[in-house]
Amino acid sequence: MKEKNDKASPEHKQHEKERRRDRRHTALLWIDACFVMAVLLFIIGFVFARGAKNVTWGFLTGSDFETGIAPQLFNTIYILVISMVPLLFIGISAAIYTVEYARKGVLLNILRFANETLTSIPSIVVGFLGFLLFVTNFGVGARWEFSRLAGGLTLAVLNLPWMMRTAEDALHAVPDSIREASLALGATKMQTVLRMVLPAALPNLVTGALIVSGRIIGETAALIYTSGVAGSSSGWFNLALTHVPGDTLAVHIYTLFADNPTPAAQKSQTATAVVLIALILVLNLIARMIEKRLGHRFSGN
Repeated sequence: MKEKNDKASPEHKQHEKERRRDRRHTALLWIDACFVMAVLLFIIGFVFARGAKNVTWGFLTGSDFETGIAPQLFNTIYILVISMVPLLFIGISAAIYTVEYARKGVLLNILRFANETLTSIPSIVVGFLGFLLFVTNFGVGARWEFSRLAGGLTLAVLNLPWMMRTAEDALHAVPDSIREASLALGATKMQTVLRMVLPAALPNLVTGALIVSGRIIGETAALIYTSGVAGSSSGWFNLALTHVPGDTLAVHIYTLFADNPTPAAQKSQTATAVVLIALILVLNLIARMIEKRLGHRFSGN
């Protein structure tokens, strides 16, 4: 009799109601996750089914516009490195300032507002800005012309807000107890940040850099204005930063589509898409391995 009364009590009814609501929300989350996974698998499967058969060793090492992507593959990696060097330094430094040093006030609010605004600016607008600043001398005469350096710096400007945001999240994830313990042992603020906070946040910083690198590899609009839409089919394997156009894999796909492609160009387009997706997947796997290794190392495992 007492058990029946407990089940009929308002507290029990409220508990059962919360459990049903929790199950519904969990089911919705599972449906959302399965939908995202299905979309990803469909895109990968569709692209690979149409283009994987056209990916050959000659295609990867050839430099002809319609039958090879060696210059574009080299330019993609090279521009990624060029853009990530200033991006990591400036983005992480800005995040350290906003999280560890900045006081709440007008300056911090302005900085956050500027960062949020930059994240919503279309990439083609940033590309036009890069054209004026890096390709030309504010629209008058040549500076570096269409080049890898112009494209890399433009992508660094475009992705700086994202790098700063992900770095802030990584630093916020570090428990305050680590900072307090370091300061209590006599370490300075700078020593605490460099020797305690950054190592603890390193796995999440790697994840943030991975997200940004994926955006850089897949960017097209900003590079059309800065690195150019066509590179040289001969003498392309060099480290020249300026006065040498450098179309990436994503730009190459756009160019093949926009130039009234022949059947051979259409095959090259789908094959290039396969290589681009595979490159992003490989970078993801490498970054996940590094993140897992760093996480085990700094957690003492």
